Amino acid sequence: IYLNSSFRIRITGLVKTVGGKPPSQPYLGSRAPKRIALGMLKFGYLAMIAFTVVGSFWLEIFLKVGVLRRIKRVLLSILPVAAIFIIWDLYAISRGHWHFDAEQILGIFGFGGIPLEEFLFFTVVPLAAIMTIEAVGVVKRTNSKWKFGDER
Repeated sequence: IYLNSSFRIRITGLVKTVGGKPPSQPYLGSRAPKRIALGMLKFGYLAMIAFTVVGSFWLEIFLKVGVLRRIKRVLLSILPVAAIFIIWDLYAISRGHWHFDAEQILGIFGFGGIPLEEFLFFTVVPLAAIMTIEAVGVVKRTNSKWKFGDER
């Protein structure tokens, strides 16, 4: 994340500009990555999603939370909210409020110019959150010593 004089905020592939047009070139500062690293930038957003998967999907295997077995329930939980955020993205992109840094995404776009990584973000992150919540429930059921909040 960085801020500069035009109030530009960069967060893993997303560039939001307040009060101006989005930059045409990514900001690299005085310490620009070497040429090899520039080729890896396109995997930045996807890497964040991969870390989310690695950090949470093990719960499905080792704690047997059973979220993926109830995929219809998961989709009914995630898709309505994801639709709202996709509409928000479409609006913000069309108004020039933000765009996606072409050097930090794969370049595969869905409808409205939204990159694949953004669609994945709106499904993988909520799925990881559901798995985490379910894992807490599994741990609480298997360990009677663990009490949380107002359950004491």
